[in-house]
Amino acid sequence: MTMTARWRRIGLVAAALSFPLVAACETDGNPLAAVCCTEFKVGADLSTADFGLRGELRGQFLAFAQASSDLAATAAAALGDVQTACRNIAVELGASAEDVANAEDRPERERTTELCRLAVAQIDARVTARATLEVAFQPPVCEVSVQAQARCEGACSASGTCDVRANPPVCRGGRLEIVCKGECTAEAGATLYCEGSCSGDCEGACVAQGGVRCNGRCEGTCTAEGSATNEAFDAQGNCVGTCRGTCSATPPGVRCEGSCKGRCDGACRAEANATVTCDGKCSGDYEPLRCEGGTLEGGCDVQASCKANCKASASARAECRPPAVVIRSQVAVDPELGRYIQVLEANVPPLLVVLKARGQAFVDIAASVASSAGTTGSAAVSGDLGVRATACLLPIATTIGEAAVNARVSVQASADVLGSLGVR
Repeated sequence: MTMTARWRRIGLVAAALSFPLVAACETDGNPLAAVCCTEFKVGADLSTADFGLRGELRGQFLAFAQASSDLAATAAAALGDVQTACRNIAVELGASAEDVANAEDRPERERTTELCRLAVAQIDARVTARATLEVAFQPPVCEVSVQAQARCEGACSASGTCDVRANPPVCRGGRLEIVCKGECTAEAGATLYCEGSCSGDCEGACVAQGGVRCNGRCEGTCTAEGSATNEAFDAQGNCVGTCRGTCSATPPGVRCEGSCKGRCDGACRAEANATVTCDGKCSGDYEPLRCEGGTLEGGCDVQASCKANCKASASARAECRPPAVVIRSQVAVDPELGRYIQVLEANVPPLLVVLKARGQAFVDIAASVASSAGTTGSAAVSGDLGVRATACLLPIATTIGEAAVNARVSVQASADVLGSLGVR
């Protein structure tokens, strides 16, 4: 049976079971309400949802449903972020009220596309026609929770658990952060990220009540002692002296006599019974925490489709931090152009998250979830899923389709706006 034919048959089964029950779901006291699909909700934690299944089949169906739920929530949020950013740019750069109103009178996805088209038109007419811009930013990264993926895979396994230390995960293309009890040292040829006491120089933020040389924001007191210019603050409000408190950035070669959060060229140590967060080798007990800026691989040995859905769910739930953006012009900036640049600096970060941090992989994740639906649907056709889970197949499949389109539109709209600024 081809995938298309299988989906057609699954759709007919799900539709036959679910459509007559919609009214029953809305009728108090109706005995058919027990088999309605009220368990599946977009953006919800479905780990305790009862689809009427047991054992590995329950775990596989939960992973399928959870990935669809998480993907839909993330895709809808991305679409909303892009729409808001584009509207802000279009309005602040001078799009007519009529054009904006016409765009906002469209369905959600068309509204996003049209508002971003207006944003591009305003950027072309009022900014890049007057000056060539340089957009500077650190590439945004996403943090994927190791535990979130492990819990999902545990539900897929026969034992119902997933020991991430027995099955060490790998952060391909990024760094795997761990919580370490003891001393953490760098892998061969690598630098060490540390949130703890650094035995060497700390490049990043430093919490030092006794004071530390600072070249960034100081949350505490900043004195001119030790400053080359004998001034405590520079024109941007950064501490250029000694910070007693939390310094957001230390100069190169500075020791942090306190807690470092950044790159450490020594060992990262925990005090007493405390723990440190790092991305190196731990001398004591440790627990994998998150994969930053890469793809989380490895983990427990479970069915491939279930692993793919757990991976999709964890990726959809990943926290992606918008970067700080600085836009420079190659010509003298007049007040009007300066204001336009400020508008762009404020609204470009969420577009960068959608395009650079999530990107095409964000679009492709829907295909990964959908690919497991054939296996899930086969169980429905054979009757293994039961009435309640089968009734949920149609809304879940519809959710996947909507999420895939939302993801594609948000990524394309972000690419269009950023492309007009020379960001590819």
